[in-house]
Amino acid sequence: MDTTIVEGRSISKPPYFDGTTTNCTEWKERIKIFIQSVDFDLWLVIKNGPNIPKIMIDGIASEKSEDEFNGEDKKNVELEAKAKNILCCALNPDDLKRISSCQTAKEMWEELDREVTTSNVNTTPPVSQQTPAVALYDTPNSEFLEETSNDPRKRFLKLCVPIHKHALNGNWPAAKRILDEDDKLKNAAIANGCPTLLHIAAGANRIHFVKELLSILDDNDIALQDMKGNTAFCFAAAAGNIEIVDLLLDRNSQLPVIRDGKGYTPIQYAALQGRCKTTWHLYEKTIHCFEDDDWDLLFFACIHNGIYDLALKMVRDRNALAFARDVNEETALHILAQNGLPLNSGCHCPEHDHNPIMTNPGMKSHIVFQLVKFLWTTILEKHYSSKVELNKIINEPSQKVKKIMLPGQIKMRNSEGFTAQELFSIEHETLRENAESWMKKTAESCMLISTVIATGVFAAATTLPGGTDDSGKPHYLNKTSFLVFAISDAFAFISSATAILIFLSILVSRYGEYDFYKSLPLKLISGLITLAISATSMMVALSTNFFIIYFHGSTLVPSFISIFSFLPIPLYIGLQFSLFSDIINSTYYWRTLSNHGKNMIYVLEK
Repeated sequence: MDTTIVEGRSISKPPYFDGTTTNCTEWKERIKIFIQSVDFDLWLVIKNGPNIPKIMIDGIASEKSEDEFNGEDKKNVELEAKAKNILCCALNPDDLKRISSCQTAKEMWEELDREVTTSNVNTTPPVSQQTPAVALYDTPNSEFLEETSNDPRKRFLKLCVPIHKHALNGNWPAAKRILDEDDKLKNAAIANGCPTLLHIAAGANRIHFVKELLSILDDNDIALQDMKGNTAFCFAAAAGNIEIVDLLLDRNSQLPVIRDGKGYTPIQYAALQGRCKTTWHLYEKTIHCFEDDDWDLLFFACIHNGIYDLALKMVRDRNALAFARDVNEETALHILAQNGLPLNSGCHCPEHDHNPIMTNPGMKSHIVFQLVKFLWTTILEKHYSSKVELNKIINEPSQKVKKIMLPGQIKMRNSEGFTAQELFSIEHETLRENAESWMKKTAESCMLISTVIATGVFAAATTLPGGTDDSGKPHYLNKTSFLVFAISDAFAFISSATAILIFLSILVSRYGEYDFYKSLPLKLISGLITLAISATSMMVALSTNFFIIYFHGSTLVPSFISIFSFLPIPLYIGLQFSLFSDIINSTYYWRTLSNHGKNMIYVLEK
């Protein structure tokens, strides 16, 4: 299959020009379609030149400075920058350097156009001499493109150029006036490459224009092909306009199976451009004529451009696709593994062909998971004789480990002289160092908080609320609130001091491999719990202190303060719950699950 144009593998990437003279014309046509599909205003900027913001000063038009730009000016400048950026991204370094002196996107395009003309001057005959090659397809009448000795290009400039512009802009009344002047234009080639009026309007997404044009065309005119074998239906499919696709299908149901010069069908162009809905729409209408290469091309186009739901349906309909390889000799699993699953693919579908998978990360994850699962299952079933044996291998890994790892083999050394335990320690040394660093930072932070709490509650204990009498006896000694204050303050001091000692023991730990197995997680859990207890006790002491001091006035103030003083407690629990859960699960829960049998791999105990 011809691959002279490098695929961008995403509708957000323009087709790449490799600098060879053999693909200049084709690349120029492809980049034109790409730019029009992204934003038709970008194509108008390239074709007509930028709309430079200007201001009249003393009757003289001068360019505005950036500070003087309004909203419309910024939009125009942004379109020019986007157009130049697309062209730069599509060029190889040599051609990019050659056009670096161009100031506008239009100048860049004209320079590239000169290269196409120069590269083809000795290889491409005049249009009038191309009849045998063009005759391979059902091509339109090209009389308006032919050079004549009496009136060179006059009719082309008078009729074809204006009507081409009207088709791009969707101006049917103006186009109809030209058609009334010469009716042959309705099904004739009107530009280089031999596209008809229907090709141009369908590719530009001009629905009303297409409707009106179809009303005056014969059925045979709808299937006309340009010089590359593309029908107007190919243009509509690549642009992703389902309404135009249906309009053309109503007139000719065979359009989905008409191939271009490379043997591509319209659905393959839709998939290569990432047109999700259009590709789905044409799937059942096209696959009956597919050959093996057609299936492979469409399948990998769907994988590369994010149409995962259709790729899943295809591989279910045709399991052989799980083993198919693209031009890089990669399977679908290779491609999915390399791409990963980013939440934002950077793939922007136009509004008329919105793909919900690309904008819904949850749906995308589910579809990709189902696709990978089906591909993997299909491949495994190819290599194992029965489903029972497959399930046994997948669901009973412990039995396989039991057979290959005997207790007496634990001390055996490999070819490099390492035991299994020593090799495990070497391979996970970086993980141990990262865990040590995290544990130290956590312990230091928690010990600092515990120290602050201990300092505060100790000061509160030495400065009794309400003061003392001459004998040193507290004034509110007999009150229940004072008793609650004394107990909670003492409890806060004791628990914070305990937390300090626990976190200190973590800091002075040797951080050996087996310390992470149980000792360090247990210390961290204990320290966090005692820290939570000390913080809670401190809040209780604070609340009772307010009750003791302000109770003689209004009870509203101490009650209000007491309620809000407890807000840090649930906040602390909520923020630290995930940490608690992870530590407990990794230390106890998962260990219990993995030790449900006695005859597992033995853990060396010191």
